[in-house]
Amino acid sequence: MILTFIAGCKKIDVMVKPEQRIYEVYQRLLKTGFFSPVEGSGQLTVYSMRQKTYVNSLLTFWQGGIYTGDILRFQ
Repeated sequence: MILTFIAGCKKIDVMVKPEQRIYEVYQRLLKTGFFSPVEGSGQLTVYSMRQKTYVNSLLTFWQGGIYTGDILRFQ
């Protein structure tokens, strides 16, 4: 499934598997240098634009109710 990730001013569309953990995908985007580490408390917060709620980053996309076309904002 294809999702859109937003962090700050950057935006990217990524193909992921429903069984992948949200945090693991974020870590891969950090390693590739696309996103900068989240500032502040060090705690990653993930906001689903479709659900209009925060999602636990330790869940898989399927467990968090994230589906194709969703937009996730990392804060």
